[in-house]
Amino acid sequence: MADYDNLKVFNYVLNAVKSLGFVDTTSPNDFCPSITRELPSGSFQKVFIDYANPELREDPACLMFDVSTTDKEGYEEPGYDFSVDDADELIEALEQRDV
Repeated sequence: MADYDNLKVFNYVLNAVKSLGFVDTTSPNDFCPSITRELPSGSFQKVFIDYANPELREDPACLMFDVSTTDKEGYEEPGYDFSVDDADELIEALEQRDV
């Protein structure tokens, strides 16, 4: 695995959404770092922040930011997943989905 090339963006996003309850939940087993928050409903919203260079990503066709939501038991909640390729667009979407 190549050295992660997107730490500056990772830190930018995390610092921008800490007030929404996001924390660094990066695991050594993950392909790229992640942040997660618990929603008031008890669900969890997780954001993987992939490599800046698409050629280094697990799937080069994927966008940089992948957001998924799981219920209390860890099952995905359909309709709450999205992907974007712009940090500010991600932050705005997370702020709007602060439920």
